[in-house]
Amino acid sequence: MLAGMLAAVVSLAVAGAGPALASGPPNGTIGTATVVTSLPFHDTEDMSQASFPPPDVSSCGGNTAAVWYKFTPVTSERIVFDPGTSTTLIAIDVFTGSPTALTPVGCATGCNCGDELPSGFIMDATADTTYWIMASTADNFGPPLTLGLWIYPDVPPQATLSVTGGTVDRGGNVTVTGVFDCTGTVPGGAPLVGTIRQPVTRLHSTTARFATTVPCGPAQPWTALAQPHQGKFVPGHGDATIDVAPPHTFSICNLAGCIDPTAAKVVKLKSGI
Repeated sequence: MLAGMLAAVVSLAVAGAGPALASGPPNGTIGTATVVTSLPFHDTEDMSQASFPPPDVSSCGGNTAAVWYKFTPVTSERIVFDPGTSTTLIAIDVFTGSPTALTPVGCATGCNCGDELPSGFIMDATADTTYWIMASTADNFGPPLTLGLWIYPDVPPQATLSVTGGTVDRGGNVTVTGVFDCTGTVPGGAPLVGTIRQPVTRLHSTTARFATTVPCGPAQPWTALAQPHQGKFVPGHGDATIDVAPPHTFSICNLAGCIDPTAAKVVKLKSGI
């Protein structure tokens, strides 16, 4: 059996007789606003059939389609309005008052369509105050027009990461396994990216990159397939080191902050199918 060293770096149509008439989203007006009962809150909406009737007015450029939410916090807290997983530029406007007499509190824009764009904003919310949240499409970004809205407490995520093992298949590829233990909100999940290297001789080694995305939650198992461009991995002992967000990759983040957990463990690459 060939023993080697494993180094894993983890950054870490229903048919019908005629065309169906599309309907707008159920919360397309302030009178039908979706009630946010607790945080964290997440909603996804198809904005392609939404409209922008009065009293829809955005201070951050929303001008073509809008949906509404209503939130009354039980306790005073700092909260985050995060449209960063949206596929089109979204303006988030927050108001107090009544549906016929709104007072702007703040606004921001964001989406998953350009690193230069802001991603939302953080606000001090007062207990027992009703907030009206309008999410609207801004400018003329093309389809898909999908809103991804997250509302959560202003608390950075906390996480730990581990590698539990690896399995080598007949093709010489490795399936790396581990556990991601996370609390807080990470919109879109945590990106884990890494490299596996197993020395073959003093001057040569087998290497491969791998990537996966893991939701933030307690004791989340993860797996990632590493396929080398040259050479093959073989069963044997190895030393596994993991590190989230090596240079030029993403950290585990929300708008409140980021975390970069690390861990190291000796593992044995097992023979698989």
